[in-house]
Amino acid sequence: MHPDQEHHIDYPCPRVPLEVCQEIIDVVGAHARSDPDSAEHEPFCIQYIVVDWRPTLVACASVCKAWHVRSLRHLLVQVWLSSRRQIVSLSNLLRQHRDIQTGIRHVAVHGLEPDRPNNLTTRNLHYFDTFVLMLARQLPNITSLSLLDGHWKVACMVAKNTKYLALHTTLTHLRLRNVTFTTASHFASLLSALPNLVYINCEDVTCRQKQLISQLPQSAHTNLREVLLDEPVDDAIVNTLGKFGAVAAVVDTLSSPDDANSYPRLLDAYSPSLRYLNIDWDSERELIDLSPQARLTALSLQFTRSIVDIPDFAKVAATLSTITSNVISRIYIRFSCGNLAHMDEDEWAMTFLDKLEHDDSLRRIDELLSGPNFENIEQSGVWFEISMEASCHARLMALTKSKEYWTQLLDKRMPQAAERKILEGAFDTWEMNAVEYGEEPRPPSRGKLELDK
Repeated sequence: MHPDQEHHIDYPCPRVPLEVCQEIIDVVGAHARSDPDSAEHEPFCIQYIVVDWRPTLVACASVCKAWHVRSLRHLLVQVWLSSRRQIVSLSNLLRQHRDIQTGIRHVAVHGLEPDRPNNLTTRNLHYFDTFVLMLARQLPNITSLSLLDGHWKVACMVAKNTKYLALHTTLTHLRLRNVTFTTASHFASLLSALPNLVYINCEDVTCRQKQLISQLPQSAHTNLREVLLDEPVDDAIVNTLGKFGAVAAVVDTLSSPDDANSYPRLLDAYSPSLRYLNIDWDSERELIDLSPQARLTALSLQFTRSIVDIPDFAKVAATLSTITSNVISRIYIRFSCGNLAHMDEDEWAMTFLDKLEHDDSLRRIDELLSGPNFENIEQSGVWFEISMEASCHARLMALTKSKEYWTQLLDKRMPQAAERKILEGAFDTWEMNAVEYGEEPRPPSRGKLELDK
């Protein structure tokens, strides 16, 4: 009908079939879903941008009963729980609509108060026990559990209830952020209740009391593949994670800050099986010896924990010189530069470019990459990235008058690697709003599905 034509009541617009509406809802849900568990495993270089998609599905859920149920399947892919009342409400909802149960993939239990999202004071996660008991058989496809922003007491999981947590046989990803256990044995008990874990992420995980912990069960965790740490993580937690190496030599990916105590222990524990290694390095730290990692295939060296004046390629060369693996195929190196504390922007930019032009460490790296241990490097397999604030980047581009300056310099200083076409280089600006792979965003503030009703 033409917009200028008068709509006649005897000729209403045809109603879109329900099946078509449901397909549209499914398309919205499919495009909105960012599921790292199902993503192809590409260590170190995956990045997703969080898109605010929930309001669209919430609007669909408000149209009619049929749309409501269909939208819930997608809205409840990721569920945030912060009180016992929310857990009870979710349990009742899943009993009423059993077809929704299969859609839930990720559950986050967090200690921040639901009505005071800006209050960052953590609470006791006492309602986690309620989650274990009430939802044990109602989440047949859950793959990821996150415990966030809370402290752990003995009452959080009564020992006899641990067996119910083990019913979640599909649960493969565990994320802990800003969590305090009473002792490391409680952390070990949690891991022991989840024998099918593939991925463990610990960020700011501590213990109130020091305690010697027992060995983990020898039959558990033969599926574990990836361990990711972010400071601070207590030594007792690191010791527990290190024991996975004794359980089964299966961990092939380790990502952690370069902590003087924890990192060498985990490297030793996982060295028989380690294939992917990501070091977020403090520029003040000494060399890490990678000679025991004989199966290493991908290495990421990220100097991003402190902003430096100039990339320390000498440290990169020293690290590469310790590699004995002859199957390594990818190397990713990243520096955060632009420390303007001691000079203005123009002075820094000119000093930066001058040092890059005369840094012999790049030639040393070129010689190392030409050695027998690096024969299997794939095309574009060596990535050099320098990130900085946008203003610093703009100044460098103005001085060099070229967007390809860094790539051209790499080709000039590393001719053998350039001839093999294994080099890639980039200047980049800091992305302050990006959420990296594995990171937990805060609960959505808009389009929130209320479970307190």
